[in-house]
Formats: sequence, C-alpha cells, structure tokens
Amino acid sequence: MRERVAQQVEHIRHWEIHEGNYWNVGGGPATWFVDPPYSNKAGSYYVHSDVNYAHLAEWCRGLAGQVIVCENEGATWLPFRPFVTLKAGVNGRGSKEVIWP
Repeated sequence: MRERVAQQVEHIRHWEIHEGNYWNVGGGPATWFVDPPYSNKAGSYYVHSDVNYAHLAEWCRGLAGQVIVCENEGATWLPFRPFVTLKAGVNGRGSKEVIWP
C-alpha cells in the first residue's frame, strides 16, 4: 500500500484533507465527498451520529465545486438517486447506497 501511494504522490500532492465538524470546513471550489452516518437506525451505531441533516443538506447545497454526498436508500434530506447495491455484510442483505446530486 505504501508503494502504491508513493507512486501517486505527484497526482495528489495538492490534496487537502480536513477532519472535523463539517460546519468548520468550507470554501472551495473543490471536490467535496460527504459521507455522514446514515440517517436511519444503522447510522446510530457510529460514535458521532447526532447529525442535524437539515443543516447538513443546506451546507452541502452551498458548497462550491463538485459535491458528492453518499447515504443509504430511504434517506430524504437531499434528493438522492440510486447508486449501487453493496454485497451482503453483517445484516446478510447488503446495502443500497444512494448519492446526490
């Protein structure tokens, strides 16, 4: 893995990764990949799962650049569209992922 990353350095050297609360990160334009805890029962298993999804949706809509938001099927806080069904995991049924925009 280390060698693989080393081979990509010239392509990703300009990347910036910010970890923290989403409302403390902003700016752009950039490529934004937003992957919060699911807004259903599965999301409650994360340590940090107390998310105000209405506020998060507003923040996502205001980002400059390319924005990709991932969620689980059934989420309604953004107008998500189907993306992929992941193979069965712990629940034995798999997970239907959706994205916005």
